[in-house]
Amino acid sequence: MAKAVTPKKPTKAASAPARGATKNAAPVKVASTKALAAKKAAPAKTAPAKKAPAAKPAPDARPLIVIDPGHGGIDNGTRAASGEMEKTIVLEFSLMLRDKIEKTGKYRVVMTRTDDTFVALGDRVQFARGRQASLFISIHADALRRREGDAQGATVYTLSERASDARAARLAEAENQADAIAGLDLSSQEKDVAGILIDLARRETKTFSLQFAQGLVGQLKNAARLHQHPLKSAAFVVLKAPDVPSILVELGYVTNKADLKSLISAEWRDRTADSIVQAVDTFFTTRLAGARQN
Repeated sequence: MAKAVTPKKPTKAASAPARGATKNAAPVKVASTKALAAKKAAPAKTAPAKKAPAAKPAPDARPLIVIDPGHGGIDNGTRAASGEMEKTIVLEFSLMLRDKIEKTGKYRVVMTRTDDTFVALGDRVQFARGRQASLFISIHADALRRREGDAQGATVYTLSERASDARAARLAEAENQADAIAGLDLSSQEKDVAGILIDLARRETKTFSLQFAQGLVGQLKNAARLHQHPLKSAAFVVLKAPDVPSILVELGYVTNKADLKSLISAEWRDRTADSIVQAVDTFFTTRLAGARQN
């Protein structure tokens, strides 16, 4: 007869919690298979793509015109009997001319001064050369001393070592005194000026200057009164850039009542500035046409 098997009592170790375990310990959560799969399937984060550097804008190929209002600051230029000063008259005219040329959209325009500031003559020349200007237009107003009589009308000047007449020589001498008026030491510039005059023997620059001057006289006669000899030449320092076609315009005489009335007239300025813009257009159209043929 088989013996009955008595069941064993459970040991304390089996029923008692593990030593060191906390009664209130939170149950460990086991990540579901779906959650793990989703985590693996999520795309990896990538660094944002670097933006390509912006392309540099193409250089502006339009011709650069420098407008040079004469005098300024301590140098008043000529003065009318009624008090109007050349430096103010030519600055106001130059600002209008700049706006009109810019409005065409064909040219870039900069000015040697835009306020009542003194600018040395040599600095005006270097201003144009340093920017590789295609044309330099210096704006002035003339005057005569009482003993010289009376004169009226606009005159256009180009550079020449020999003045076209005695009056042109005296005017150039007077205009060239601007730096001396400001107390600048000119002794160190003599060699530079001599060198520039030699460089100006280059036919191209002189030819272009004369071409523009002749065209400008042709346009001005339709808008303003001209001097009896409207095209002259003299050794103006401000025209001595060897590689920039340059002209100087005397708009009229502040010592002549009729001229002064025109110089301060908004209507006259507008009409005269338009004629200069037309001369600029003709000059560059002709140059570009010649360049294409070559």
